[in-house]
Amino acid sequence: SGVWSLGYGLMFYTSNFHNYPLYRVLGMSGIILYMIFGQLTLALVSEKTKVMIPIISVETLLGIIVLNILSDRATYSMRMTRTGIVTMFVSDWVSYCYTGYVLVVAIVFVVLTIKLTGNEYPNRLKNIGTTFVKMEILIGIGMIVDTILPAFGINPNIPASTLFQFIGLQFFNRAVLEYNRNVLDMN
Repeated sequence: SGVWSLGYGLMFYTSNFHNYPLYRVLGMSGIILYMIFGQLTLALVSEKTKVMIPIISVETLLGIIVLNILSDRATYSMRMTRTGIVTMFVSDWVSYCYTGYVLVVAIVFVVLTIKLTGNEYPNRLKNIGTTFVKMEILIGIGMIVDTILPAFGINPNIPASTLFQFIGLQFFNRAVLEYNRNVLDMN
């Protein structure tokens, strides 16, 4: 999350077209790392690692491929706004590639989260699952603002997904603190 925020924060506030692609790669790397580590966290907490590690491994490989495609300067255009530089995908297939990857990972997130909120888990784990749902809803809203609206020519000029993922991360941090407070120490 920090890598995501740092990259997109630098992207949003820079006016230097030379450094912008580096910041973009940093931010996109952060998004992919966030999604992979989020799934690993859910898999570990829900004790579904045997099933999920192979899936997450494939997603990691696909994430590296998607990152390489998105890093290619020919796949996006940059333009200056009054608040900083923004990008638009040049071709639809690149947009579909990124959106498809994010949707696949989101589906895995949803499945893991639903499993975690089931009756087989104690309330403290259900709280983490419910928090993940809230966090993913916020990130989904941010992605709509950052990805879907620009495809229709609407550019709100705010880094919504970065802002919403930060807020969502604070929800998750509270859930983990609550979980840790309720875990009994048997030593």
